[in-house]
Amino acid sequence: KSDVLAELKKKGFSKIGKIFTEKDCDEFKNTLHGSECFNSQTLIQSNGKSIRFEKNFFEQKVNYSYLYFKPNISLKLKKLSDFLKDKDLNNLIKNYLNFEPYIYNLTTWVNFQSQKKHYVHRVHRDHDDFKFMTLIIYWTDVDNENGATQLIKKSHLLNRNSYNLEDEITL
Repeated sequence: KSDVLAELKKKGFSKIGKIFTEKDCDEFKNTLHGSECFNSQTLIQSNGKSIRFEKNFFEQKVNYSYLYFKPNISLKLKKLSDFLKDKDLNNLIKNYLNFEPYIYNLTTWVNFQSQKKHYVHRVHRDHDDFKFMTLIIYWTDVDNENGATQLIKKSHLLNRNSYNLEDEITL
């Protein structure tokens, strides 16, 4: 775990590896079927109209890039809830942030291939708080072409307006 912490401090990111089995991921994706969601990356940025998620959305042409699910939907998967309470994970986060961590936002979203660009597709910096950490869990395989998060190495150490696109990496 100390190598993950060192990498976090140096690069601003670290990969902790596979957390859930293929079966767990399928169970989570099945949980989303029929669940309430909204047409943006966050509830507040949506049009406020709830949509019932259907698996066949992926075969349809949609005019949005994201669907957002409320935290209670995500926490239906007990293994996710247990993982977020994991002592080792929380110690890692505590040692990175230098204070007792707590979850203040839990977001699950589905990305679609879309001609419509969402504003978060551009290079930007999140300013959620003075100091915070984001944990990304992919429930499906992702790559450069289908929704993987990209970030700028060491951007956590830089002025928010200075970055080098050559340092961009894909998680």
